Amino acid sequence: MAFTTNAGSLALILIIVAIYLLFWVGRKQREKLKSRRKNQKGE
Repeated sequence: MAFTTNAGSLALILIIVAIYLLFWVGRKQREKLKSRRKNQKGE
């Protein structure tokens, strides 16, 4: 029983980390798009 609960909590942690990474990468890409637009306006 301990093994199944341990595996379940491990899966939950992995899911949380994956969601956090996706959110972080999405934010970074949005910042890149914003800076790209600014550069186009400046030129």
